[in-house]
Amino acid sequence: MSTSPTPQSASATRDWSEMPDLILAIIARLLLPSLHDLYSLASVCRSWRALLRSLSPSLLPSLPPLLLSPPSSHLLTPTNPAFAFSPSPLLLPHSSSARFLSSSHGHLLFLPALSSLPLQPFLADVITGSHILLPPLPSDYHRFSYYYATLTAPPFSPSSRFLLFFSKFAFLSCHVSSPDATWTRHRYSPDISFIVHVVSFKGRLFGLNDRARLLEIDLSSDQTPSVRFFKVLRPVHAPHDFDRWHFGPQLVATSDQLLLVLFVFNNNTNISMMYPDRRRVTKIEVYSLDWKRMEWVEVKALLDCAIFVDCAGKSPILCQKPENWGGESGCVYVAGPGFDRWRRYLLDENMIVPLRPLLFSTIPEPRWPSPIWIQPSLFY
Repeated sequence: MSTSPTPQSASATRDWSEMPDLILAIIARLLLPSLHDLYSLASVCRSWRALLRSLSPSLLPSLPPLLLSPPSSHLLTPTNPAFAFSPSPLLLPHSSSARFLSSSHGHLLFLPALSSLPLQPFLADVITGSHILLPPLPSDYHRFSYYYATLTAPPFSPSSRFLLFFSKFAFLSCHVSSPDATWTRHRYSPDISFIVHVVSFKGRLFGLNDRARLLEIDLSSDQTPSVRFFKVLRPVHAPHDFDRWHFGPQLVATSDQLLLVLFVFNNNTNISMMYPDRRRVTKIEVYSLDWKRMEWVEVKALLDCAIFVDCAGKSPILCQKPENWGGESGCVYVAGPGFDRWRRYLLDENMIVPLRPLLFSTIPEPRWPSPIWIQPSLFY
């Protein structure tokens, strides 16, 4: 006579990869905001990892980013500033051997120094430590001074492109995942000026120039991409009233809104006399794009969310309900050169109250090494 299997034998033969997605999704949300626990869940099997990626749009806004503080490869978490999260020995290149361009989709984007030929841009995953090499730049492009780069999508996405900016009238692009990728030069009107930030929002590519003018970039044609001004009213400040090269201007793309972050200068004549080459930032302003009226509307309070901004990475992050991990809503968490980890600024109706006033040189300076906010590539 046959007997039914005991609970122990049934458990031993259970295929955990076939657990219903709904149950796994509930478990994943209960693990927030523990990055360690989420990575443990993702390491069980491929199907669990794939499910976690599919849940990223709903999980990522609730996860606080990690802070990378070069030259150390340790990652700090604002949930516990004394705890260092270091899952892999990521070797960060020295500023003399590679130029750091930005961070994007959980990766650091570098360009080797001119002395390191061939000039081959590369991506470094801050969690796994893996590198992705791109095709070498043609020799006639070695003379340019590259100041910014970004990815249009996660690097393993078929649509992902590496955009490399070097002037106010052209940039280079390259398909990341294509084995036969080559560099394409894209020209645009000099009236556009320097493009300092690019984000993807609802399937469209938006950018900002150094005067905080909103742009739309169309890469549907490899040879003739369209870069045009987006017809939206500018914020009330004139271009000389906010920082253009160190911290901003920057865009924050969420699931349903596009935000503009400006670091506003105080034109105090006494400060200008004391520091002729420096200006004081005393306020951070955040604007939301009103798509119906096509204008930037100032955000007086960040309700149930916080923004993380750094100087080097150029990838600001919005986190929802930061109280769930011990943070504070209505704040902008700022990391930059010379900062001890980060500084927190309150955004209210009047002005920001800085923990310390920020002094920025009016002359652009190297942004590396400098603390960088990172969200792991697992969630892209």
